[in-house]
Amino acid sequence: MSEAGTGGAKSVLIVDDAVTIRAYLERLLRDDGFEVTTAVNGADGLEKAMMLEPDVIICDLNMPQMTGIEMVRALRENAEVGQTPVTMLSSEGDTHDLAQAEAAGANYYMKKPPQPEQVRMVSRLMSGRAPA
Repeated sequence: MSEAGTGGAKSVLIVDDAVTIRAYLERLLRDDGFEVTTAVNGADGLEKAMMLEPDVIICDLNMPQMTGIEMVRALRENAEVGQTPVTMLSSEGDTHDLAQAEAAGANYYMKKPPQPEQVRMVSRLMSGRAPA
């Protein structure tokens, strides 16, 4: 994780199989001063999370190979990255998805498409970065 007070940018890992969502979030958060890494599915995201130890993870719920739910459960079992804040994204807005995300250990849930100000605010707060 980024060291608070060292002047380094906070890091975000974006995990989504939809290239348009990844590109949208990447640009939005880079423009807001975050270091951004992307992953194309839960397996790729889990590997990158363990290697990079990001400050925040934004993860899609429904993905091939490994779902966001499976990825978050695996993260929570890992000592190095188990406390990393996770925002779960889903194109579905039903209470079942929300309950699944919370049970897996997600800290926040957003419906796609996420609103820019909400993404920036939640990412800043979860990373410990001061709001603008």
